[in-house]
Amino acid sequence: MPAIAIWSIQEARVTLGVDAPDCEECDGEGRVFYCEGPYLYERECDGCLGRGTVMPCPSCQTSPDDNCETCDGHELLA
Repeated sequence: MPAIAIWSIQEARVTLGVDAPDCEECDGEGRVFYCEGPYLYERECDGCLGRGTVMPCPSCQTSPDDNCETCDGHELLA
C-alpha cells in the first residue's frame, strides 16, 4: 500500500471543517491483529498508518492528479 500524507489530515480538517471517518481496515483502532500458528500478533494498520482515520483527498476529489501536492498522488489523507 502506498504511503499516506499524514501531515495533511489536520490541514484538511481545519479547511473542510469535518472529521475523517474511521479506517475500515482497523475499525478506527489504528492496530490490526493477525494469527500465525498458535500466536496472535498485533501491528500498525497499513490503511491508516496507525492513526485510525482516513479521509479522501479534497484536492483529488475535484481534479484527480498523480502529482497532487496535498496527498502526493495517493488520493488519501490519514
